[in-house]
Amino acid sequence: MLIIAVHLFILVFTNSCDSKLKIERLNDNRTNKVTQSSLEPISLELTDGSGVNESGTETNLSWSTISSNEQDLKLGSDISYQIAYKEGSSAPDNCTSDTVVEKGNISGSSHIISDLVESETYSFRVCALNSDGEEVASGTETVNFKSWELEVTTSSANKTLNIVLDSAFSFVVDWGDGSSDLYNLPGEDELIEHEYESAGVYTLKLRGKAARISFNTPNAQNKITRIISKLMGISGLSSFKNTFKGVTSLNQEISVDLFENASQVQSFQSTFEDASGLTGAI
Repeated sequence: MLIIAVHLFILVFTNSCDSKLKIERLNDNRTNKVTQSSLEPISLELTDGSGVNESGTETNLSWSTISSNEQDLKLGSDISYQIAYKEGSSAPDNCTSDTVVEKGNISGSSHIISDLVESETYSFRVCALNSDGEEVASGTETVNFKSWELEVTTSSANKTLNIVLDSAFSFVVDWGDGSSDLYNLPGEDELIEHEYESAGVYTLKLRGKAARISFNTPNAQNKITRIISKLMGISGLSSFKNTFKGVTSLNQEISVDLFENASQVQSFQSTFEDASGLTGAI
């Protein structure tokens, strides 16, 4: 359909994929914008704590951009992006609900979102907005954060577990009994403690930021019974000094990929000293 009037024409184009692009030009100002479109969804990528020096409480969210070249899709010159996210496996319905990162706080095609401490699972929606703030395309993705997992075995005689942390921030400890705690501890040799209600075997999950983690305490040396996963979900580590020192309850072969994500660590002093039940090579 083509309608011609004085200083005004409107062109509506519909292709075989039912993608509709409406271009308006008024008074020969060549002002171009998308007002309705079913463009391809935006493709999202995010970090989940599984890589080198990645935290399990923040994600670096990046996405494919929409071209704003007039000769390409006629999107106009002011394409911006906005993010909405929430806990769980279902993304927000739009980019104005739940927790929102406004377009003015986003530069380029990536954004780091921190302090994701309430859940291991978050879902995100990224929206491309035209110059009027109207959504022209969006994409969704869900992250399941990784943690460093260890097995804890308690007895009826002693159900207390202690862990030592250095410079821990947004650090989440899932104790494995249905309870978890968040720590922000700027000092060194900060002692955290948990009392289990009953004797048993629990999966301890650690994620967040910390400069050092150690189980070299009387209430951990006889309770850490297995290293379940390789180091994941923890950023900022600079030392493994005394991490498993004296942990005699460990009785396993050390996985060759245990410290695969610890290339930034500067010290392994006494990491396994007196942990006599361990075998294998790092």
